Amino acid sequence: MANFKSAVTRGFDLANTILILYCIVGVPIFLLYTGLELSKGQNLTYVQSTWWRDLIIVLGALVILTRATTVLLSDIEELRDIKAELRFVFAHAKTAWSIGGGTACIVTGLYFLVPATNALHERFEGVFSIFISVIGVALAVHVLYRNMAPIVGTPRLLDSIIDDLHNCSDQSAIWLVYPALNFGFYRSLRNGESVWNHRNQVFDFRHRCGKFYRALRDALESKPLQAIAITYGKDKYLKLFDVYHKMIKDEKEKSSPVDYVRLCTKSAELLSNLFESSTSSNVRFEQFDADQFPQHVIIIGDVVYIIVSYGIPIYDKESDAFIPLEGENEPADVLTWRRKDAVLAKTISSHLNKLLETKNAKMTKSSN
Repeated sequence: MANFKSAVTRGFDLANTILILYCIVGVPIFLLYTGLELSKGQNLTYVQSTWWRDLIIVLGALVILTRATTVLLSDIEELRDIKAELRFVFAHAKTAWSIGGGTACIVTGLYFLVPATNALHERFEGVFSIFISVIGVALAVHVLYRNMAPIVGTPRLLDSIIDDLHNCSDQSAIWLVYPALNFGFYRSLRNGESVWNHRNQVFDFRHRCGKFYRALRDALESKPLQAIAITYGKDKYLKLFDVYHKMIKDEKEKSSPVDYVRLCTKSAELLSNLFESSTSSNVRFEQFDADQFPQHVIIIGDVVYIIVSYGIPIYDKESDAFIPLEGENEPADVLTWRRKDAVLAKTISSHLNKLLETKNAKMTKSSN
């Protein structure tokens, strides 16, 4: 059965390759030849028939169908990527759709106000091209920006991480290197968002922070992957959030019934416990002194997130205390660069592994 499926997959893949060549080479050459002959005044009888247009449409449909069949049969990871891309475009590109659609409608209306001598059907043909082009440009700029520009803030960061966790394969490696893993939790509390289920003392899974917790938990439980979390020592969470909250709270929050420090500490511990309580030998939880903490980074398979954080209290080793930043009264700003690069992911993972080996060797030596 497996051999039969493999043979069918190879057959569809071969057919897809042939059809791609026809679409990207054969069709343009045919259209170019037809245009050149017509420009010379040649009388091409097939131009008046419909078979060649029908054939081009059929070729287009077949090339998509054969590729889709190949993906369904043999490349589930690519199928997940396609689903994630479509979900991203329609769920996170409302501004681009709004600007593109609105501008296209305005340009379309203005186009028909301009006097012209050409036939009405030609005007409709022209405006159709304008409409599609404007929407396409708006979406292209949006996609280019999202791929090239850094991610600003934690909401978009969490959305992207959640998608990557859902789509990572069983062979992926996960590294979460950050002082505490509850990304964006404090800001969400401060904004009055429903991020915590006070009755059950867990995340509200309707919020993106809860969705991140659940996506991480599911990835650790359902996939035999390597996963390592590196944070500050768990005994530092309370001190960190206490200083952080005092540093940025305003007059309105002094009388707030929300216990920011306790909830932030609890949420960070819940996420750390996913790693610490795991029975899998591939899942590890490591703690680093705040003054020796490595570069903030997240790796999920081939995807690397380089994170730069502004506004986190500074740790002073001599006093074993966090020092607030003067003049800061807003939650920390997070700037993240996301890059899908297998070589970069492997390089950083190797560096982190060596860092852990050195740390553990020093701990073993000191204990002896």
